[in-house]
Amino acid sequence: MKRDMSQKTKSAEAIRKQKQREREAEKYAAMDIKTVSVQLSSNERKQLDEVRHFHGGYDVNEAIATLIRRAYQNMQEIKANIEPCQFCGETWPNNCEGKFKGRGECFLTHKRRGLAL
Repeated sequence: MKRDMSQKTKSAEAIRKQKQREREAEKYAAMDIKTVSVQLSSNERKQLDEVRHFHGGYDVNEAIATLIRRAYQNMQEIKANIEPCQFCGETWPNNCEGKFKGRGECFLTHKRRGLAL
């Protein structure tokens, strides 16, 4: 009898969790939120944990989303200050696609490395 009761409890718990997952999936779909899997080394996980705790105890999702937003904001500021290439006249990333790479005046020759993450 005890065994039957524990199976019923597990079954009810499984149904409850399934419904919870379905509600979360609907909520995330409505908000256009997608799950992304990231592979991190043990050192990167430690660094992420330290960043999370230092900045107020964010959970992993909040911390990574915040880091992405900050990197994007930084990129926008850099893009706003990039001058056109002295050789082809284009502004990064709309450039000559490397046709003039190696020439001293070409943006790709001397400034592109500075934009790398």
